[in-house]
Amino acid sequence: MISLLPDDYMARRSQRRANIVAMALFAIVMMSVIAAAVLMEQSSRHTVEVGEHIRDSYGDAAKLVSTFQRLETTRDTMLTKATLGASLLDRVPRSYILAIVTNAMPERASLTRLELSAQQVAKKGRVSKAHARRPQSEKDPASASTEPPVTLVTVEMTGLGATDVEVAKFMNNLARNPMTASVDLIYSQERRMQQLAVREFKVRLELTPDWRAPGESGQTHQKAVGASRAAPQPRPAVE
Repeated sequence: MISLLPDDYMARRSQRRANIVAMALFAIVMMSVIAAAVLMEQSSRHTVEVGEHIRDSYGDAAKLVSTFQRLETTRDTMLTKATLGASLLDRVPRSYILAIVTNAMPERASLTRLELSAQQVAKKGRVSKAHARRPQSEKDPASASTEPPVTLVTVEMTGLGATDVEVAKFMNNLARNPMTASVDLIYSQERRMQQLAVREFKVRLELTPDWRAPGESGQTHQKAVGASRAAPQPRPAVE
């Protein structure tokens, strides 16, 4: 086929077509780049939002954990104070102790002096749960909750007896009582009273630390009273 068009015109038309194709390809590439940039920006924005949401969630969780630890610390402190307050109460009425001692006295013996004393003895400290979960750098030794002190009640009794057998009976009656932790003889010596030879003795009685008063432990009270009633009734002192 013979073309009658000039060669320069054909060249310009081919160049024009090539330019149009190049511009179309360039536009397609630019649109693809812009779309990719928009998608990347949206993805980055979504990632930032998710990260902020996670940080907020971690912050809320940290606040809840901190609040829970403070509540646990407050609970442990309140329990410790309540136990300390309960330990300071008079669990053993003086009249009850006097009745137990009097009922344990043999017939041929009597008391001339009775001294009662109470002493608070601290127990070994125990770390609370909230304190144990804290990091090592945040632990404060002073913040560890301690167990309440134990009240040791001791009774020192001075009396008179006909013989050492009566003193031994008295100590045996006291030792059989559930409230008694230990009974010790401090001394036993002969003494003259109105031309009569009697034995003057001094006994130290220590009560069981966890022993409860009759109103707090009915079963223990019944055992104590039953053991004390088993002993003979006292007789007036030798004069």
